[in-house]
Amino acid sequence: MYDVPNEIRDYIEAYLKMWEDEESYNAVLINQGKNQKERMELLLQLVVQQLQMLETVSLNNLPEFRK
Repeated sequence: MYDVPNEIRDYIEAYLKMWEDEESYNAVLINQGKNQKERMELLLQLVVQQLQMLETVSLNNLPEFRK
């Protein structure tokens, strides 16, 4: 079992939250009657925005995890 630092755990949780948001947003877009192409374009925009936000976290400053 690995001893994962809180910072790494938080980073992973942020990615998981991002994917949950994508799923929810996709459901909203379906309810709005958007076709698949429109949904993919809008979802891509959201992913890019969220990834840019996550890039502000510097992985170089996180401690390494131990076994």
